[in-house]
Amino acid sequence: MNIMTEPNLYDMVVDELLERQRLVRAELRNRFKKTKPFRMEPLSNEEALYEYDTRGFEIFSDIVSKEGIDAAIAYRDRMENLKQRRIK
Repeated sequence: MNIMTEPNLYDMVVDELLERQRLVRAELRNRFKKTKPFRMEPLSNEEALYEYDTRGFEIFSDIVSKEGIDAAIAYRDRMENLKQRRIK
């Protein structure tokens, strides 16, 4: 009994799954090719302030890692200005 002549079940299953995945991707691409991928509405000032109050440091850290310290400082200043306007 030679192992090399028998079909490898694992390879057959993986090949079939990859083919199914390719077909699903192609179908999704055809169905949604004219849609915009991210239709996100901006947060209102109240929602932004709530997020800033609850997750401020986490958001600040994310902005620093993705966009740099200057963008993070601008975000913090904007949120602090909104907070001051809300208090008045």
